[in-house]
Amino acid sequence: MRSPQLRYAELSNEPTIGQAQRLHSAAALLLAALVVLASSSCKREPCPPCVPPEPEDFVAKHEACKEQDGEACLESLELQLARAAEAAKLACDNDLAKGCQALAQMQVVGLGVPRDARSAAAQLISVCAVDESSACHRLAYMAAAGEGLPRDLRRARALHRRVCLAGDADACMQVAGMLASGEGGNVDVDEASSLYQDACEAGDQDACVKLAALLGAQSKKPESAAEAKQLLQRSCDAGHGRACGKLALRLDAERAENAGKTEPTEEEQAAAADRKLEMLTAGCNAGDAESCAELARMCYDGDGVEESSPQAAAFFDLACDAGHAQSCADFATMYANGDGVTADYGRSAKGWARACDLGEANGCQQLAEMVEIGAGIDADPERAERLRKQACDGGVKEACKPSKKDKKDK
Repeated sequence: MRSPQLRYAELSNEPTIGQAQRLHSAAALLLAALVVLASSSCKREPCPPCVPPEPEDFVAKHEACKEQDGEACLESLELQLARAAEAAKLACDNDLAKGCQALAQMQVVGLGVPRDARSAAAQLISVCAVDESSACHRLAYMAAAGEGLPRDLRRARALHRRVCLAGDADACMQVAGMLASGEGGNVDVDEASSLYQDACEAGDQDACVKLAALLGAQSKKPESAAEAKQLLQRSCDAGHGRACGKLALRLDAERAENAGKTEPTEEEQAAAADRKLEMLTAGCNAGDAESCAELARMCYDGDGVEESSPQAAAFFDLACDAGHAQSCADFATMYANGDGVTADYGRSAKGWARACDLGEANGCQQLAEMVEIGAGIDADPERAERLRKQACDGGVKEACKPSKKDKKDK
């Protein structure tokens, strides 16, 4: 019996020498571009200096980097990024919009300068005002996240729409998503579908998958369901993993719906099971939460694959990381109860915390109980009370009852 196989990448917090050298080259290119722009666009008399002075030890570290000295690469990279940030500031002081935008981008992530989202937002607002679409696009993301300025979904939606009208495909995808969900305004499935359709026809497979989801939700229209299936099939055939995962789930639902109406042969059943496993694995590898969750269930139940609780827990973990709240709860429950895995209250607490963050009210309640007694996590009665209130507000009646601490205080 086959088992799903995921592609694992070896990750490291430290960049390789090659990565450091490439980052160093990118910083040098950024610096050169800013210097040229600032020099050619100076609007002040006398023109302020456009080229920041080169650090005294930069040349030595740069030469050492060329000789495969990883530490020297990182040190010279830091110096080059700081110099690039200074050049961006000089360009901005010369009233060059792109310089202000580059400085803002570096401030957002703390690249070459201290992280300062508020200052970055202020810079982007001024650049967006002179119709720099890319600045408006970045500002839209910041407004949606409340990063550097108050969270404002209406503003984010309006900015994304403005950039979309200027021809930016990613901005159009963002607008479509907000129209479909109702974020920042009214729900408009028709306009969202139209935007996804345009992007899909232009070759954006993600747009095809999202269009299929909108069409598939129209259960009263058989033609829409058929079109959704065709879209997923085309995207899957084109190698889009998430489309394959979504298609596997749709085909599985169709088989369940038609159960008893037709009787497939054993060979057909085996082929369908193999194909389902292959498509779900592709979907999970591509980060599709529902595909990972279904693989977890299959591994837990031994449905079409070898029964394996540890592998089920691993897939629940992946689905949870991809935003599937129920999988976070399932992961937490398995480790709390030692269900086929070694009991681990620390992992359980992390699972409940992620479920709570994703809006699963019962996750907040379960985490509150663990935080209250310090099971797998530091005891913190005040945090436990906040979590319990969050769970109560989310509809968990048990969380609305007086806690043990409240009863003791009385």
